[in-house]
Amino acid sequence: MIAAAALTTALGAYGYTRLTNAGAALVIGTMLISSVPLRRLLKRHDIKISDRGLAAGAVATRGGWRHLGSGVILLSLLMAAGLEGAAVIATDAVISVTTSMIKISVFGLAGVVSAQVLALPF
Repeated sequence: MIAAAALTTALGAYGYTRLTNAGAALVIGTMLISSVPLRRLLKRHDIKISDRGLAAGAVATRGGWRHLGSGVILLSLLMAAGLEGAAVIATDAVISVTTSMIKISVFGLAGVVSAQVLALPF
């Protein structure tokens, strides 16, 4: 799943470096608004997905969409794949850490992350 999402994570991160503030806000808002009906639709139809579907979901949610706070979509995909409880949380955590490292690398190479930006949360 991580391998399926690594390339789109890098491309999605690079795409965000090219957006203006207004453009980023528009993309983020649109995806967040659309994520609620999508999640409810998948749940209502009791969608079950295969390993191939899970990989496709990884590409979408960890690529461009993950920057939009769509962890809820990935969690829904993991549960639709049959994971439950701690397995869902642990899988999401491993994927999040790995893809976050990819994004930080891309942002650093693009020149939008400096040591000052990384130190800001601390």
